[in-house]
Amino acid sequence: MPLRKKKNTNWKVGDVFAIPVSEKAGYMFGQIVFDIKSQYASKGRRENEDNYFSSFVGCVLIDVFDGLSATKTFTDRPRLIKGIFTEDECLEDKSWEIVTHVPINPKEVEFPDCLDNYSQEIYLARGELYLKTDLTVRYADEVVEVYPTMTVAIGIKDLALNHMGFPDLIERDFKPYLSDEDLRYKPLYRNQIYADLGEDPKESYYDIALKHGYDLARLYNQQT
Repeated sequence: MPLRKKKNTNWKVGDVFAIPVSEKAGYMFGQIVFDIKSQYASKGRRENEDNYFSSFVGCVLIDVFDGLSATKTFTDRPRLIKGIFTEDECLEDKSWEIVTHVPINPKEVEFPDCLDNYSQEIYLARGELYLKTDLTVRYADEVVEVYPTMTVAIGIKDLALNHMGFPDLIERDFKPYLSDEDLRYKPLYRNQIYADLGEDPKESYYDIALKHGYDLARLYNQQT
């Protein structure tokens, strides 16, 4: 069996990249905000295994910026999607070209919200948080329907275009929705789940994780 070619990683957390949309529409931009492998799963860094990170080893957490650009020149703009997991292949093969670097403030990093089924009990999963709920498996499966999801590269582009209001630029017949993979886009269910847990759904990830003993900043101490 041939050995798998070792990845030649040429990107790092904080890098901003251009995602090609089409010749006419130009580009959208994203940023690498967290790398599971280098910041968490590497030897000596795994401190808490009761979370969904094991589902995303080899993935990166990215933000996607609002708006399209005719060029690959990045100018600061609002973040359309804060925290979505995707494969790193488009960074490795440079389909997503690195255009600049902007340091990450850990206090502004957000992770997807979802449910997870562990031993027939339903947990709220968000970053390092893993909080047991009173939801039934049936309710989680048939009503809420939001479990840990890794979005492939083409899905990132299509999700963002749909969220920006440009569904006509999506080349596939299938129109993806963020509500299919993140509780933050199903606020009715999310608010009730948080209320039942005695948590504030408006609290930032950094603050709620810190309250539960996880300081996200510790995972950025060696990042540049």
